[in-house]
Amino acid sequence: MKKKLLSVLAILLLVITFVAGCGKQSETPAMSEQGIPTIDQIKLTVPINFNGEARRDLRKSANEAGIDVTTFIHEPFAAIVGHFFTKYRTEKCEDIVQKMKALNGKYLLTFDWGGGTLDITVVQVSNGKMLELGTAELTNVAGDKFDEDIAKYAWNKFLDKYGAKYSEEYLETVRKKKWDRLLAIAEQCKLELSRRESSDFILERVTGGNEDLDFTLTRTDFERLISDALDAASNKIDEAIRQAGIQDIDLSYVLLTGGSCYIPAVRDRMIEKFGQRVEKVENADLAIAQGAAVIAEMGWLPFLTKDTQIELSDGSFWPIFEQGMPVAAQKSAHNSEVFSCVDQRQKRAKIIICEGRGQHKDKNLAIMNIPLLGDARFGDDIFP
Repeated sequence: MKKKLLSVLAILLLVITFVAGCGKQSETPAMSEQGIPTIDQIKLTVPINFNGEARRDLRKSANEAGIDVTTFIHEPFAAIVGHFFTKYRTEKCEDIVQKMKALNGKYLLTFDWGGGTLDITVVQVSNGKMLELGTAELTNVAGDKFDEDIAKYAWNKFLDKYGAKYSEEYLETVRKKKWDRLLAIAEQCKLELSRRESSDFILERVTGGNEDLDFTLTRTDFERLISDALDAASNKIDEAIRQAGIQDIDLSYVLLTGGSCYIPAVRDRMIEKFGQRVEKVENADLAIAQGAAVIAEMGWLPFLTKDTQIELSDGSFWPIFEQGMPVAAQKSAHNSEVFSCVDQRQKRAKIIICEGRGQHKDKNLAIMNIPLLGDARFGDDIFP
């Protein structure tokens, strides 16, 4: 039977519909009496550099499932909130908030290494707000990639032992057929190696000849497989710190989140780099979700940390939306200004939208060529 491929948007819709369905199925008369709401609004966490198109896809999928996305929460911020509210969970909420405010002027680095990506963010706490100063990321070099590395290593072990017995074409057919199972066992070995020095990789009856794949994977073997990824991660940390305009010594806290941070070699590398500033994060794979729940309950909203500006022909910048403006998904932000072109002969205006602070540009967000009034294609004759 031919497999049906689903788009990312379709998969998102299925997931969000399932979550909404779980909420509706759990409704009881007691819940109604206690005023517990059904799931009709959600706040979603997003990784760094999650662009507008991706956010629109998430919002569209949620809307089609009958759910309104009220806000997007940046995962590094959620991780910090989740860590502090978990670390001091026996204290009152207002006391925990005061502890976070006491970080005023300090720099934190969040190192979120999950299954698909590594997201690194340098954050500064300033006047009760968290400001994103520098970011870096590694895509497709994370937990899932580590599973693939182990699976490939295991398959090569099998080829070393039985490769001469079968044709390459047959072995490749077998590999594709067994690949999902190889990945599942590889993931289990990876998890065990976070607690033990070795793990047995066993896959029975790999071929028609009933040959088994059976060997012991050591933690040293695994660390050798991911050594390049660890080096790349370290380089990305340096990139984020440089972008933030600070030095390693300026960081007060380093938070490790995401499932891949349970790997001993990852933690060892971070301690080697930052020493005692590496904070132990309980439930590292849940910190972001826990922090998002706190942010939603407290009603905290994201805001612009930089001005959104239009670059003018003389090199100056005109602010459209200013730093500090709250950002909420349920409201449309709009502003209008009238500009004149310095040269109307081309009948098109080049508009450069960027972000920065004051009269300084950090990066371009969009470059658009807009037809001017007077273009015959638009049925007007304002310009002769």
